Amino acid sequence: MNDQEERVNRPKVSLYRCTCRHCDAAEEELRRLALRYGAIFEVQRVDRDERLRGFAGWSTPIVAVDGVGVTQFKVDVKAWEEALISRTGGKPPALVGFVVDMCCYFKRGVRPAGHEACALECFAAGGPVGIAALDGRVFLALPDKRDPAPFESLKKKPGEEVWVEGEIRLRDGLAGIVVSRAGEP
Repeated sequence: MNDQEERVNRPKVSLYRCTCRHCDAAEEELRRLALRYGAIFEVQRVDRDERLRGFAGWSTPIVAVDGVGVTQFKVDVKAWEEALISRTGGKPPALVGFVVDMCCYFKRGVRPAGHEACALECFAAGGPVGIAALDGRVFLALPDKRDPAPFESLKKKPGEEVWVEGEIRLRDGLAGIVVSRAGEP
């Protein structure tokens, strides 16, 4: 774990897996849960590590949260989620990062510095807003239908460091956060 991850104090989900379909399903579900609860997710292939080869086949998937075993040889999404809730309190994670113009971010890799005026124009024209989190993850920011004001406030802050809270969603590999609260870090 690097210094930045320790400062953020995110839980760590570890999956020890082989090549079977059960492990494929476990990895897919754990990625979703880790994203939803703001956890760090790591995958170890037991068939590629001499120390872990004995676990291949009948023992995998093995899942741990912060080094504590949760399940072995079963896909149990409920148990994994309960372990993450006990570690996080079930609260949505707060992200700290910079407001980015997602069009320019994806097209040209443009980060906040020096791009604020263009981003304001893009946001005014309906371009997508994003959060480039300090931990390296990037999220599409989405308005909360119950209160769109926190999301709307982000449109006025391209390039600025902000914190946001909300439900994190993953669809076909794209991560988004439904912004329920936003402010300065």
